[in-house]
Amino acid sequence: QPGETVLIHSATGGVGLAAIAIARRAKARIIATAGSPERRAHLRDHGVENVFSSHSPGFADDVMRVTDGRGVDIVLNSLSGPLIEKGLACLAPFGRFVELGKRDVYENAALGLKALRANISLHVVDLAALLAERPVIAARLLDEVMAMLARGEIQPLPNEVFVAGRVTDAFRHFASGRHIGKVVVDIQNADVDVRSAAGDGAPFDDCGTYLVTGGTRGFGLAVGRWLAARGAGRVVLASRSGELAEQDAGECKGRIETLALDVTRAADVERAIAGLARGEKPLRGIFHAAVTYDDALLPDMSPAHIDRVLAPKITGAINLTSAIELTGIALDHFVTFSSLAQVVGWPGQSNYAAANGFLEALAPWQRTRGIPGQCINWGALGESGHVARSEQMQSYLDSSGWVAIDDAAALDHLGRALDIDLASVTIAAADWQRLAATHPALARSSRLARLFSPNASSRVSEHGLHSLEGPALEAASLALVRAQTARVLRSRVEDIDPTQTLVETGIDSLSSFELHNRLEQEAGIELPMPRYVKARRIDELAALLSALALEARARTFVPGPP
Repeated sequence: QPGETVLIHSATGGVGLAAIAIARRAKARIIATAGSPERRAHLRDHGVENVFSSHSPGFADDVMRVTDGRGVDIVLNSLSGPLIEKGLACLAPFGRFVELGKRDVYENAALGLKALRANISLHVVDLAALLAERPVIAARLLDEVMAMLARGEIQPLPNEVFVAGRVTDAFRHFASGRHIGKVVVDIQNADVDVRSAAGDGAPFDDCGTYLVTGGTRGFGLAVGRWLAARGAGRVVLASRSGELAEQDAGECKGRIETLALDVTRAADVERAIAGLARGEKPLRGIFHAAVTYDDALLPDMSPAHIDRVLAPKITGAINLTSAIELTGIALDHFVTFSSLAQVVGWPGQSNYAAANGFLEALAPWQRTRGIPGQCINWGALGESGHVARSEQMQSYLDSSGWVAIDDAAALDHLGRALDIDLASVTIAAADWQRLAATHPALARSSRLARLFSPNASSRVSEHGLHSLEGPALEAASLALVRAQTARVLRSRVEDIDPTQTLVETGIDSLSSFELHNRLEQEAGIELPMPRYVKARRIDELAALLSALALEARARTFVPGPP
């Protein structure tokens, strides 16, 4: 109101100068603070008589002195920490304290109610929230400001303009804190070459912290090293133990540190995230790679199998998301690691597929909450992932047509994925011809058909089962089953007894799927799973192949030998 006194902190910034213009329009008395002698001189040169330092708590005494001990009616605050209490101490009875800063609010800083005893009102103003949640009010306020400008009641703010080609200089200048008013990037008629950067090795924030859960081993550790190499200021590798293997500890120094954290414990996650947010290098990204494997075929899948696998991925992701929402941190990345297992299905991993399916659904929901969620469905990571540690899984995936990716290639593609505004990305390598033989439904799907060659799923076996009959067909089928069983078991063909059951030869649930895939590929015959599982012995499986070959020939009229 006219005649009231207003204390405007950091008054040479865009908001501060705008506040001075509004206060003058209201015929209020203005007291201001600024951070440097040059800025304070600028304010005095532009008619603000009482200007003090915003870096010293002494401004409170100066304000009380120039107001004859009464104080001010309004404080427009952007200072933090103990300086907030100094600002409250400057208020006259019935004064209003308008908080523009976010740090103390989101960090839940304490404030004694005694400071409000003289009918003081405290208001927190978050303009971003106003725009998002009260757009009608925001539009009305903008109309009022535009009308004031049109009538000449307030003037445009001073600004420093950088052409678009000097946008890097603009940000450096802004970060230096030397500007007065607004920093503007002029993009009109700009001749600027804009290109994607993350895929080309763009660095991460050297003033930021990046958390990798499940980061003390495997691919999570590889991601942590990659983040550090790409310029991340601080990389925190978290796991339940928080310990690196002896051979890894010597390589993880400098920017990399470890943290003992069980992501399934909500309170522990909340404390860890709050601590990282308050650090000298605040949290900028999360890579959720925590994982547990407990494979079993569906009939043998117990609740314990399910709980062990779902907990680190699902409960961990929920706890991390909740902690981010609670602290109000603005992240650059929140990446969860999923698997091709939930895209196409891998035997014995229905629990793992379910956990990863949740992560893929979580990412778009996170985006509705202002969290930059992204889910990466990884294929076979052959160097440091679970596949690299399981010879059986490597063999199965190879037989299926999924090609292992080394860490360097995987991380290169991860960098490119971070530069794509998609909630879900699948990164996998495949032998499409072999994949079509083992997963014919994929070759026929509308999503993936264009990736396969036209005849990829109709391969005719070099063994020629289709053209044989009688004893020749039976002998060829038995030879094929023995040869592929030996290949799966990494044994000699002569050690495979035709009268043995598959279990007796050493074939387990996972290698059984591998054998199934190899027989389909080599025979060029679709091997229905219900009939396959009923063939318990080697010779029974050979007889099944012979029967399927004859059935296939009858359907396609392949002529027999003359």
